[in-house]
Amino acid sequence: MKALAINCSPRKNWNTAQLLKSALEGAKSVKAEVEYIDLYDLNFTGCRSCMLCKRNGAERCHCYWKDELSPVIDKVFSANVLLIGTPIYLGRPTSQYFAFMERLHFSSLSYDDYSNYFHGKVNVGMFLTMNATEEFYDKLYKELRNNNILKLSVFEFLRH
Repeated sequence: MKALAINCSPRKNWNTAQLLKSALEGAKSVKAEVEYIDLYDLNFTGCRSCMLCKRNGAERCHCYWKDELSPVIDKVFSANVLLIGTPIYLGRPTSQYFAFMERLHFSSLSYDDYSNYFHGKVNVGMFLTMNATEEFYDKLYKELRNNNILKLSVFEFLRH
């Protein structure tokens, strides 16, 4: 079993990173092959909408542009478990999270019928962190949990 953890926080050793690393320790305890990636260490952009991944003969589920995110995309599609951690900034996941998700989604999306070229299954776990009391969270951010920003971007995409 392969477990991949992606930290979408700029802070490498704070709450989000600690949660992800702890989860990977649990995966190691059942003999999983694990890898941890700090997105903020990588030099990459979001999707460029070049459409090169859509052309006839293009390798599906791979981005045409080769940068430091390209191998991460490949690792996601070959993992059994994907753990994503992101702090919540202004009520939303970080910008690196969205850039990563753009590239991941677009490289596997068919423009013929809007289906997904990826036919495997990756179990996904999300870790959301924020510096807020429970009262503050309930008042302003509780809706985030039910918001399609997260549901459509990860769960419905990788879990068919």
